[in-house]
Amino acid sequence: MHIFLLGATGQTGHLVLANLLKTGHQVTALARNPTKIQVLDSPLLHRLAGDVMQPASYQQALNGTDAVISVLGNGSSNKPTTLYSAGGQALLQTMRQAGPKKLITISSGGVQEDDPDNNNEDKVKKYVKAYQSDEVVKAAEEIFKGGAIKGW
Repeated sequence: MHIFLLGATGQTGHLVLANLLKTGHQVTALARNPTKIQVLDSPLLHRLAGDVMQPASYQQALNGTDAVISVLGNGSSNKPTTLYSAGGQALLQTMRQAGPKKLITISSGGVQEDDPDNNNEDKVKKYVKAYQSDEVVKAAEEIFKGGAIKGW
């Protein structure tokens, strides 16, 4: 499979990337600074300079990919961010234009005990259970628009 990966410079992204390469997947990894992608060079890896907020930087690279995996995060920062909302919306719109129908997201957002939406488990399960790709995209849009998680 050809995977388009966002967030490969982070701790989780590094592990996801290493496992994808180890299992023989072709990976295009997007990063603002691709030199920070810390895995051994591989003929299966293409490092791409770009930003999820700037779809023109990656739209062409999405063509021909089978799936998108996003492990975007803001590191240990607690500052408000639009990375998930605006970045997620930009990614979904670009996916619709470029063709990949599968999106997998991995995030630790909203799992803190003091998070006011931590009791929102039923709503989150409703979106996570979606299996068909169009349903996943619709569910992701709802989450990014704030339909399930306030403030995103």
